[in-house]
Amino acid sequence: MKVLNKLLVLVASIVCLGTSFSCNKTTKIQLLATSDLHGMLVPFDYALDSETKNGSLSQIGTAIEKYRNNNTLVIDCGDIIQGNYAEIFKDEEVHPMIQALNLLNYDVFVTGNHEYNFNMERLQRNLKGFKGAVLTGNVVKKDTYEPLADSFKIFNKGGIRIGVVGMTNYLITKWDSANLEGWKVTDPIEETKKVVKNLKDNDLADVIVAVEHFGINRDEGGQGVSCADLANACPEIDVIIGGHQHEVVNTTVNNSLIVENKSNAQTMMKIDLEVNKVNNKNVVSKKTATALNIKEFETNAKINEFAKPFDERAKANAREPIGKLVNGPMAKPFEITKVPSTYMKPTPLVRLVNEVQLAVAKEECKEIADKIKVSSAAIGNYHSNLEKEEIRKCDCSNIYKYENYLYVLEMNGKQLKQYMEWAVTFLNQYKDKDLTISFSSKIPVFNYDMFAGVKYDVNISKEAGSRIENLKWEDNDTSVKEDDVFYIAVSHYRANSQLLNPGVIYPENERPKLYKSDLKQGQGIREMIVDYITEKKTIDADDHKYNVNNWEITGIEWDETKHKTAVDKINNNELDIGEFNTKTITEEDIK
Repeated sequence: MKVLNKLLVLVASIVCLGTSFSCNKTTKIQLLATSDLHGMLVPFDYALDSETKNGSLSQIGTAIEKYRNNNTLVIDCGDIIQGNYAEIFKDEEVHPMIQALNLLNYDVFVTGNHEYNFNMERLQRNLKGFKGAVLTGNVVKKDTYEPLADSFKIFNKGGIRIGVVGMTNYLITKWDSANLEGWKVTDPIEETKKVVKNLKDNDLADVIVAVEHFGINRDEGGQGVSCADLANACPEIDVIIGGHQHEVVNTTVNNSLIVENKSNAQTMMKIDLEVNKVNNKNVVSKKTATALNIKEFETNAKINEFAKPFDERAKANAREPIGKLVNGPMAKPFEITKVPSTYMKPTPLVRLVNEVQLAVAKEECKEIADKIKVSSAAIGNYHSNLEKEEIRKCDCSNIYKYENYLYVLEMNGKQLKQYMEWAVTFLNQYKDKDLTISFSSKIPVFNYDMFAGVKYDVNISKEAGSRIENLKWEDNDTSVKEDDVFYIAVSHYRANSQLLNPGVIYPENERPKLYKSDLKQGQGIREMIVDYITEKKTIDADDHKYNVNNWEITGIEWDETKHKTAVDKINNNELDIGEFNTKTITEEDIK
């Protein structure tokens, strides 16, 4: 099949160069694809309470109007109703982001993993409200096998039949299992293969486009599937539109063009296909893609007008005062001003999140409260902080980015150490003549957990997997033993993606045990932080409760004078450490 496809493309090219073969004119097909919009309806970041022109659905609307023609399909690949305060509209009959897709006449919507953060009734209501084709062929009811949505749809553009296939990320069964009760999620690649075989065997489509909410690479720990896996499994697919991993991808694998977008409406992929008739068959002879930079486009008047009441509600909600901060900020500046102190040492900011998680866990699990000894938290915003005297709801979005729920797991000392070793791989290994500490370019900041309830050193002179030293209990300063059994408060994302997911950190039979999921039944950790601050009224950054120096990065033996020189040069923009501190400065760099 691979050889046949390539031969057909070659023949099409020869035909169009004017050989003795007969050739109809080229038909041009255009796909405009978005994904991972995460609530960016208009160019405003509600967590930061500031305008941002980096991207929004309003600006995308302008781009769509500029490029759309009669042979265009407009497609979204999911993750639209979560993020940037979109959650406050979850009880609307139809979410404003879905309504905006309708106003822009989107042809296709495929659900992403974050569409499943809320109950299935809400999701079904939103999908019913979308006027185009909803495609998600690998989610069905367990009892009746009734599908959530269709698996494909045929569109006719310029006489060319375009078969669009849609599937979601089947790891939602790990990330949002509680919301999927009564539903079954199957392997998207296997389901896509069935659809593609049907399209080919019955000659239903000239062009096949797969829209699937996963990335070019498998998720953390090699879990799930990838767009590359799909291309290798289904070489008949002409274009794969992926998402989820928030990066621009424009590549070809096994003759399939694979594209992905940045998150938060920063890009839109413009895909151009040329189709020629060869031996009475329409064949794709050329395919290219361009990532449009959405910050270059002005906003769309129609979307702006529609968005006004929702924008006003979101701003009012975000700006609602909930408490007061004294002796701030919660994360004092680090010596390298471009590097957040939250990742380099204990800070009141991270401790606040862990204190909230511990408080809620103990309240919701009173029967084991005295055994809930540890909490872990990651700070997903690179520059998160709490600085101003008046604390508003939106400030809590800046502290804690994601709509995660709180779980309690049963764990032992050996499992805790394994988990902590996994978390600190975020820090690059210190080597002789290094003058700074840097972060891995391969590990996202939201996988760098920091722990409360235990004391520990992170010796970065050692290889990943053997860095945690002097692991002790905070309350009695005794060593954590391998067979110590306790309970830990963690986000549902961490629990389902790594801790309970076999093969990521632990083998199948050596994982921690889930004690209780979704402790506040639909209330996220961010909302728990809001409630905590509202109840306390005043947060004192100097309070000993938040100033617990329970961990330290060790194993560093640099020359202090040279280190200071490196710091000064970085702060003066004379040395580059990368956007996210991924480049280590060495003695060679300061010569």
